[in-house]
Amino acid sequence: MLFGGVIFLLLGLVFVAAVFVAVVLIARGRRGPGSHADPSCGACGYNVRGLSQLSCPECGADLREVGILTPNMRRGIGPIGGVVLWSVIQLLPGMIGASLAIAFLVPNVYTRTENASYAHRKYTGNETNPPTIIQTIDVSSAGKQTLWPWEGRWPNKVPPNNLSIKVFTEQGSAARLDIDLNDTAYRYQDASGAIVEARAKVDEAVLTQWLESTGIMSDTSQPDRQGEIDDLHTIVRNGPLTGIENANLPLFAQQGSGSSSGGHPAPWGVAVVISVWVLVWLAGAVFIYRRLSRRTSTSK
Repeated sequence: MLFGGVIFLLLGLVFVAAVFVAVVLIARGRRGPGSHADPSCGACGYNVRGLSQLSCPECGADLREVGILTPNMRRGIGPIGGVVLWSVIQLLPGMIGASLAIAFLVPNVYTRTENASYAHRKYTGNETNPPTIIQTIDVSSAGKQTLWPWEGRWPNKVPPNNLSIKVFTEQGSAARLDIDLNDTAYRYQDASGAIVEARAKVDEAVLTQWLESTGIMSDTSQPDRQGEIDDLHTIVRNGPLTGIENANLPLFAQQGSGSSSGGHPAPWGVAVVISVWVLVWLAGAVFIYRRLSRRTSTSK
């Protein structure tokens, strides 16, 4: 939206400047040679009073094309003035048309990010002692969805495209698992530094392999460890915000969460609309300039 706003602001400034120039050109005009009290050639100003031929003896221009200027008669605003006037006439309707085209023809890109933090607390001694956090999980997801205007606006939920899980232990160890939900693939780095990636659905077996190969969990057969893997799988299925709310005996408790959403017209669509607008203006400007330049070209 910022890009589109800057573009239309610049075009608005151009419109104001073009209006000013057009008003000045039209108000002043271009008078014929002030020293001539007689009709003169519209191309070079040569006195053509009493002339029997239809071409100017001075420049050779056809008087039927370039015209004959009478005393105090204003000339046209010329090729440049014509282009400026065309710009003024075309710019405001063009801005309105471009705005409508972007609003009703260009698809919108909607994005949504979610993040949440979970902690596995373990009580030592009796229940009155402060709990010790033995593991922390940070989960984040990002989604992008493109909708045409006739498909609706601001969907209730943008489906996530990828999911990232980071596990931290109280000893300072950390592991990260990146999941591509569109291509059903995952990627992580094991304890030796090797990259492990595959196209497969992330289930309990993949999570177990990830945690063992990264050294986060040495013995996943323990009940607590298996419970943690089950909670992780629930988070993968439900996403960061929903997380493990529906789990029967969750070992992890949510510490904090957040989300953000946004939407904007597809940049390529905005570029196409502005390009069409510029081409229409350019075609008109070239036509007007060539048409009004005939007098000058004829005089040469």
